[in-house]
Amino acid sequence: MAPNPQDRLHHLRGQAETLASTLPPLLLAAEQLAATVLAGVHGRRRAGPGETFWQYRPYVQGDSYTQIDWRQSARVADRLYVRQQEWEVAATLWIWCDAGASLDYASSEAIPTKRWRAQLLATALASLLARAGERIGLAGSGRRPFIGRRAPELFAEKLLGMAQDDDGLPPQIETPGHKRYVLISDFYTPIDALEERLKSLALDHARAHLIQVVDPSEEDFPFSGRTEFLPTKGGESPLLFGNAGAIANDYARIYKAHRGTIRDLCTHYGWTFSTHRTDHPAQTALGALYRALMPEVI
Repeated sequence: MAPNPQDRLHHLRGQAETLASTLPPLLLAAEQLAATVLAGVHGRRRAGPGETFWQYRPYVQGDSYTQIDWRQSARVADRLYVRQQEWEVAATLWIWCDAGASLDYASSEAIPTKRWRAQLLATALASLLARAGERIGLAGSGRRPFIGRRAPELFAEKLLGMAQDDDGLPPQIETPGHKRYVLISDFYTPIDALEERLKSLALDHARAHLIQVVDPSEEDFPFSGRTEFLPTKGGESPLLFGNAGAIANDYARIYKAHRGTIRDLCTHYGWTFSTHRTDHPAQTALGALYRALMPEVI
């Protein structure tokens, strides 16, 4: 009998907390810190009682002219700054975990499904961010970001309750200013549609780290002889090969080209891209993500 959602939630959170404890707390390297350094303020500080605390960031298209701080802007040539109150400065990292049916695949009972591993990584990251006092957004949930001690639990609960969505494309977050994403998927969406969505995110001032979660059989293609491949989406037909080994080279070429295109897109936008196999330790992927988000710490 399959475990009920509450048992799955507790199990997922327990595993995620264990995974998160193996790494130092993650401090989000927010773009806003650069603005505070330029303004002569090193790091964050807390406002005292009755004090109005402001931080500054560069003006970007879409900001209101009423937000411009002309006194601060006059200190730096050819640069305009807008001001934000402390609650606006708190960094939010948006996590997207693909809810497509293709993530339910596992080639062996000895390894987890891609979905379980993706959910584990997402929740572990939420735990690290919560420890650092950051806000955690679950992209596509329609919810405001989570913050505080219960943030990982609330995040995992909402994550497990997300409806299946075979679109395979990360959503755009309708908030002003720069955004930061961690996108977790197998990224098997047709490359043209994926390229268009990533381009749209980049034009919306987004910075992103993509984690491609794959099953070892998808990377190694160990199939031979008569093999039937079942579809992950409704309306698609199974593919039957009399000798699957005969297509191994073509499969490897197409697979490598698809991944290479995604990697090139990330490089073009100044983003990062990593891959993770479900037969490898989850700590490996979380460590790579830590290094991608906080390169100055490592």
